[in-house]
Order: sequence, then C-alpha cells, then structure tokens
Amino acid sequence: MTASLSQWWLGRSRRERNLLLLMLAIAVPILLWLLVVRPLDTAFTTARLSLNESIARHGRIIAKADALMAAPVPDAPKGKPLDTLASLSVLVADAASQIGLTLDSANPVGSNAIDIRIAQARPAAVTGMLSHLETRGLSVESMRMTPAGTGTVSVSARLVRR
Repeated sequence: MTASLSQWWLGRSRRERNLLLLMLAIAVPILLWLLVVRPLDTAFTTARLSLNESIARHGRIIAKADALMAAPVPDAPKGKPLDTLASLSVLVADAASQIGLTLDSANPVGSNAIDIRIAQARPAAVTGMLSHLETRGLSVESMRMTPAGTGTVSVSARLVRR
C-alpha cells in the first residue's frame, strides 16, 4: 500500500504536491476543530448547565428543609385510643383509605405488629397516615422509604402496638 501511495505521490508534479500539502494543512485543523473541539465544548457547556441546575435545586431543598425545621409543630389531634380487640389490618387499611393511600400489603406479625407496604405515595400523605396511627396507639418500629418516581416514595414499615 505504501509503495502504491509513494508511486502516486511521485507521479504528481511539484506544483500538485505543494497544493496537496496546502490542502492537508487547511483540512486537518478544520477536521480537528469539527470532530474534537466542538463536541468537547458542547459537552463541557452541557455539564456546566447541569451542575448549575443541580446547585440551584439543592439550594431550594435546603431552604425548604430549613423552613420546615423552623416552623412550629402543631399538636397532633387526639384520636380514639386503640381498641385492643380491633384488628391491626382493619385499623391500618382504614387509616390509609381515609388519606387516599392504597396499601399493597398489610401482613400481621403476631397479635401486636403489622408489616405494611405502599408502592407509590406522596411523602406527606404517608407521614400523615403514620402520625394518625401514632395517635391511635401504634408506633413505627422500622421503616424504609425510597424514591419511587417524581415526588413519590415507596414505603415498607412495621407498626407495633404501644
């Protein structure tokens, strides 16, 4: 291949060789600019914009968290005490339906505890339901809350009688 390229090059006149070298001297920097510099610049600009959006979102979240921490906590309304004969499944399902939540599962664990799972709900609704159940005599023994989509969470919890 190099022999055929060398023959082709030697077959050109001195003027043609100079023009081909000039063409390469112009084409190589343009191709480098189009294929390397521009894509890197675009990627850098996009990354910087994404970083700025993330910083702004973080600041808004911190401001909201600070506002929530500074807000006075109202006294929880007093609910009826938990009926010792009432089924935990019925009590939890009733509390969830009053708030508009759908329980994926409510499995009793003995007579004093229940495991619940909610696939998708707003965090405020879940915490509202749990605080209502605390006024009724149930407490959260363990809970796992993970993001489930835009503004929603998935919850698994174990509630026990106090």
